Amino acid sequence: MRTRILRLTTAMSLALVAVVAISAAAPADTAEAQTAPYILARKGSDFSDFGGGGWPANSSGTVTVTSNSGSVIATQNVQADASGIFIWEGNLPQQYSAGMTVTASLGGQTRSLVIPNVTVSVDANTDIVTATGPSLDLLFLRCSLTNCALDQIIALNAAGNGAIDVTPQYDITAGEVLRITWIDPDGDSYVILHTVEQGAAPSFSSVTSVPARGIGIVVFDGGTLDQLAAAASAAGARAIYTTANGNWVGYTLGAPAFTNAGFASRFPGAIPAGTPFLLVMP
Repeated sequence: MRTRILRLTTAMSLALVAVVAISAAAPADTAEAQTAPYILARKGSDFSDFGGGGWPANSSGTVTVTSNSGSVIATQNVQADASGIFIWEGNLPQQYSAGMTVTASLGGQTRSLVIPNVTVSVDANTDIVTATGPSLDLLFLRCSLTNCALDQIIALNAAGNGAIDVTPQYDITAGEVLRITWIDPDGDSYVILHTVEQGAAPSFSSVTSVPARGIGIVVFDGGTLDQLAAAASAAGARAIYTTANGNWVGYTLGAPAFTNAGFASRFPGAIPAGTPFLLVMP
């Protein structure tokens, strides 16, 4: 239990360090900053850098990054400020990969962070974030906006796999940056800054031929209710039908929200891929 509490507290503390424009003053706004030294390693789409906090005030030292075979990739001199925070905003000659080690030595203290094998994929159509990482660990998911509404935890299973649907708390959009944080038992953090790519527009797979006029059965490729409506509109339909508790419920394109309330209540979150619908064509 104490480990889980430490992880949550650390994640909240490191959130500002990773999100606010990196500066020595950023963690001053953090009420729950760690007192013990910690390392924060960040990996973006085209860079890898590092920082840390909780080090002796105004101490200086080095940070060394080594490969999983022990060869030195980079060594940088760093200087902590009066709050014990140091930031290196350069770019390592290699992107972080699993097994690399980041070692910081300042003011007579040394800490090491071994980069875990964490991967992330995001579906902007369904708002589902899928991740892999160390077995039974937690990943903390946020976006990179100030006062971001997204604040979720992805719990990995014994096989190291996990996923979360952030609907309805948050609507993921293409081009934004999500932050996925893994924290080791000592409070050191590995942060992946994941830029969301534009997914393919949701569409249907036909089960029967869809006539120009009449009814056709289709299978939705997955997405939100708005994306379902957009796909139906692109197909030329005027209404969509599904079943709820043994009864047919319909969604009329262009109708007021109250008209389609019954249908909308059937799908409060993301609509899974493979869900069948009836399209009513003009």
